[in-house]
Amino acid sequence: MDSQLSKIGFDICKELERVTNIPTYYYLFQYEKSKEMCPICGSDWKVDNENDCIDYKCDKCRLVADKLI
Repeated sequence: MDSQLSKIGFDICKELERVTNIPTYYYLFQYEKSKEMCPICGSDWKVDNENDCIDYKCDKCRLVADKLI
């Protein structure tokens, strides 16, 4: 979430959610930093369900990511 592009995309998602009242998540492609904690709020965000198509999800920050392969 350090890049300018990620910050702009995240802001667009927040505005879209504000306008539509629909939960809108920003997707980080192959997030490689501290995978145990959300990069925004620091909470645990690992998804334990193997059937999910995402590996990390923070409902508070509306952020999702997959594992770095």
